[in-house]
Amino acid sequence: MELKGTIKLIGDVQNFKDTFTKKSIVITTDEKYSNDIEIEFIKDRIELINNLNVGDYITVGININGRGWENPETKITKYFTSIIGWKVDVGEKETVSIPVGQETGDDLPF
Repeated sequence: MELKGTIKLIGDVQNFKDTFTKKSIVITTDEKYSNDIEIEFIKDRIELINNLNVGDYITVGININGRGWENPETKITKYFTSIIGWKVDVGEKETVSIPVGQETGDDLPF
């Protein structure tokens, strides 16, 4: 799965325990109703975003991960979703070009 958009925010590297690191970016999609979407890069995948800048237009290969957590007191399960990036391509935003029609002359009937 892929997401395309412009980088709005680049977070700092976060370290958890001794072996787990992650860094997040937020991209704004260029759909009719744009969305700000956080994408996490984990461990060695952080290198993919180290040279990116706010304002870059990118295409990101992603996986969507989900997991549940049961509150031990209430026994209610809450679900969390993460978007994990594994590939990044930097490119120009695609523009739609509308071909200009050629003039065919005056085709009025009089």
